[in-house]
Amino acid sequence: MIIVSLLQCNRDESNQVNQQEVEKDINDLYEAGEGKWGTDEEVFNRIFALRNSFHLKEMNNQYLKKKGQNLIDVVESEFSGDVKKLLKTVLHSHINPADYYANRIFKACKGWGTNDSMLTRSLITMDEVYMEEIKKIYKSKFGMTLAEQIDDETSGDYRKMLLLIINN
Repeated sequence: MIIVSLLQCNRDESNQVNQQEVEKDINDLYEAGEGKWGTDEEVFNRIFALRNSFHLKEMNNQYLKKKGQNLIDVVESEFSGDVKKLLKTVLHSHINPADYYANRIFKACKGWGTNDSMLTRSLITMDEVYMEEIKKIYKSKFGMTLAEQIDDETSGDYRKMLLLIINN
């Protein structure tokens, strides 16, 4: 099961991409999913839990070129329920972290009330790494700046702290 694999923390944390491994993983994923009747979940679990972000991003790009769709779409068609949600989250957060966190922030602010723990966790996690990119994505995807969203959703010292985080 993917959650057990993720909790074992055996992911390659390097920034290395081995093109032969990428090619093998693409073929293995195709054969485990689109290329057969049913889905061999273990292959998806192994690859998504063990490969580093750079490898997953390259694999997604190459899969799209060679097979005509990206891996998130493959997961969408091959899986259902919580496993589908988890696999899509793993991919999205590794393939395009700024977009993933922009979506998380929007989701935290959407609807009645604000999910403060999701909002704070998302902003603090991405503070120095992707904040400028998140702000650009946020404006283009959601039609308002991240600062406007924070200003609208929060108040007091909490607002001040979050605005300092995003404008630092």
